[in-house]
Amino acid sequence: MNPRLFYSYHVLTTVSLSSPPLNTTTRNPSPLVRSNTAPSIPSQETLVALQSQLVDTQNTLAAHAEKIKLLHDLTQDHESMKHEIEELKTLLSSGTTIHQHITNINKEEEEHHHHRLQMDAHDDDNARGVMTVTPGEEEDINMDRHL
Repeated sequence: MNPRLFYSYHVLTTVSLSSPPLNTTTRNPSPLVRSNTAPSIPSQETLVALQSQLVDTQNTLAAHAEKIKLLHDLTQDHESMKHEIEELKTLLSSGTTIHQHITNINKEEEEHHHHRLQMDAHDDDNARGVMTVTPGEEEDINMDRHL
């Protein structure tokens, strides 16, 4: 036999043989069960002290309940504010995107307008460099050159 098993068996049998048998039917009497002795009547001072403690406890509980209600209200306000802030962040980020889009459109329009002005100026240069001469106007042109 394994020495450990033997030791465990030996200890268990020794403990069970040396211990008194368990009585499962006997129970300790509950403190709420009245005994056959006459109940003691608390003194007036004890009753007044207990009532005072009861009033203090009730006041403390009422104060704590009020504090809990205030904390609950503050928590709800805080959650509401967090929700509003998230909405504002969303609006700002979408507003920034819209602003960037509008800015890009404006830049494109400005570039297009600038390009158109350059083209018009270029066309004016070309128009000044090219003259259409019709018969009879030749003399007017020669006179303009002499002046």
